[in-house]
Amino acid sequence: ENSDAACIESINQMYEAEQSVVNIDEVRQYTLCPNKVYHIASNFDENEVPIDGDRPIIFARPNVHVKCGESGLSSNNCTLLGGLVHLGIFDEFHSGGVSAYNCEARGITFSGAASVNVLADFHGEATFVDCIFRDNSNRASIFAQVPYTGTLARRRRLRGIFSQKHKRSKEASRQIYHSLSINIKSTKFLNNILGSQSSSTGLITKTDANLRIENCMFSGNRDEGTKVRHFFDKLTNEEYTSDSTLLFIDDRRRPAI
Repeated sequence: ENSDAACIESINQMYEAEQSVVNIDEVRQYTLCPNKVYHIASNFDENEVPIDGDRPIIFARPNVHVKCGESGLSSNNCTLLGGLVHLGIFDEFHSGGVSAYNCEARGITFSGAASVNVLADFHGEATFVDCIFRDNSNRASIFAQVPYTGTLARRRRLRGIFSQKHKRSKEASRQIYHSLSINIKSTKFLNNILGSQSSSTGLITKTDANLRIENCMFSGNRDEGTKVRHFFDKLTNEEYTSDSTLLFIDDRRRPAI
């Protein structure tokens, strides 16, 4: 595909549409433009407006689908590049406890995120189909944890990517269905480097979240940290429930230390 008349030129368009959406019961389909690089912002002004690129993709409400080109294939070359986080599963719009279920990213390439490519810190279900995580040097490609329990400084830094007002009321928190499921299908993890910082974990890290991996390829990934890890290439099909924490590095998995 070389063009798509209905594609969005900026992720900010999607953010603005989701911010004002009324009917969350219907699927909203957003199409990224083929052969386009979306530069994700690392810095925001005091009004939370991105300074040096687009906002990340946000899954904050149910029924959000994002695809690359009309066919939703990774060969259409829609790339999210740079920034700290590319896609956040967050209660960004304070939905009053409505989980972000039936959310989907299809055919998107995630590259060059400084912290994590996908940060899941909200209840719901998200599926990644035919996506590519490549050439990242960061903490993890996918980090799923409910609730996210990183250091306060890290939480504030990541939270600032989305909204300085990302706080849930006690009443809203009680209404949330406590479940997070991440499904990864026909997706490739290629030539990613785990950094030397102590916070580096694995390509896919999950705590208290359900994870399903189907027909995914891990290839050329490596670790430059202090922990000794081995890397292999393998087509992986696995399913894990929320009774443990698992860190994935190519075909090797281990309990968290």
